[in-house]
Amino acid sequence: MNEQRKDTIQGCNINFLLGSGLSCPYLKALGKVESLLTQVENSSLADDKKKLVTASLYKCFFDGVISKNSNILAGDTAAKSVLENYKDFLRIWNSILLRRKSTILSKEVNLFTTNVDIFLDKALEDLGLEYNDGFNGRFKPTFSLSNFKKSRLSSMASTRVWGAGALVDCTGAVAPMVGWLIVNDILFLRL
Repeated sequence: MNEQRKDTIQGCNINFLLGSGLSCPYLKALGKVESLLTQVENSSLADDKKKLVTASLYKCFFDGVISKNSNILAGDTAAKSVLENYKDFLRIWNSILLRRKSTILSKEVNLFTTNVDIFLDKALEDLGLEYNDGFNGRFKPTFSLSNFKKSRLSSMASTRVWGAGALVDCTGAVAPMVGWLIVNDILFLRL
């Protein structure tokens, strides 16, 4: 079975979908906030009460996720284990990509993320890994999908980070890899 996985990794594009569960338990997941916001919007509450409930839900999300980003950058010790999990994940896949023998496929992995936290960005920077998040420029960064098409040297391992800017529900702590799937010669690993 290991030889089959090795061949699959050698011959497929590698893609991961990283959801908010990866940042648990340090950051709260969105949970039912989206459905609650929809219920409030569709309710028969007076407009002023709708605004109050909506603001309370947003505050809960802000306190549980958004405001903690500055703590991650400041080196909050409570965030250390989650950050190390991200780093371990990136180190492992960078090592695998560097050993990739295929000359047809580039040595890169695509990370699709729905997270609004900065754990992934911090881990990539701390490790000094090459990555492309679609932005170009340092002083006036601009986003363009065409930036993802920029080629890298084939001997370098790199990561493409695709963000969706939304959160999904999580079930708890980081789950171990439990399976993999190939669709149209693209390898999807389920975490």
